[in-house]
Amino acid sequence: MRPIEAVAGIIVLFLALRTAWNARAPLVCNLPLASVLGNGHRTGVLSAALMGFSFAGGCLSCFSATVLPALLLYAGSTGSMLYGAVLLLALSLGTSVPVLAIAVGASRFQPLLQRLQRPSPLLGLGSAVVMAGVGFLMLTNQFHLLSDWWVQHLGLY
Repeated sequence: MRPIEAVAGIIVLFLALRTAWNARAPLVCNLPLASVLGNGHRTGVLSAALMGFSFAGGCLSCFSATVLPALLLYAGSTGSMLYGAVLLLALSLGTSVPVLAIAVGASRFQPLLQRLQRPSPLLGLGSAVVMAGVGFLMLTNQFHLLSDWWVQHLGLY
């Protein structure tokens, strides 16, 4: 697992630089990395689909890894194929309807997004700093410090 964590840390550090570059964050735009980080132009539909696919594969797999096996075992124990299909349909609707509702409702946030255009370089820099911190923790095998901090400050222990 250690080599995978180190490679993931390097990838997250690269993505942090790319995020800062695309947001035209101060200081980062002056770095001689234009050929590596891209030209800052908006990406197309294919890139958005790839990002969505990556999110679905990466984030929803954690959710599905815990819920789906339990749901399949439960549906199998009832002995009804129709009931199992209804349960899986309910799971599909429960995960897709909120995402679709957010996508449709995003147009209502257009005025807020327009107000965020001016501070967007600083917001991009802040996002990149957080990403770089997580990438550095992954690269140095200190990622547990983040979860230890959360447990300590939220009183979960």
